[in-house]
Amino acid sequence: MLQLLSGTKPALIYIEFNAKRIRLTLADSRLSLGQVSLEPLPEVALQKVK
Repeated sequence: MLQLLSGTKPALIYIEFNAKRIRLTLADSRLSLGQVSLEPLPEVALQKVK
């Protein structure tokens, strides 16, 4: 994806979030940059650092 965007004019990128996935799309060409499935749901753990 970075090779596609490097050396070009700034691009407007749509980021779509829904319950099942995150998708990235170039606005002017509607070229899909990829998507990430959220099934199964990712797990996140936080730890407080002193």
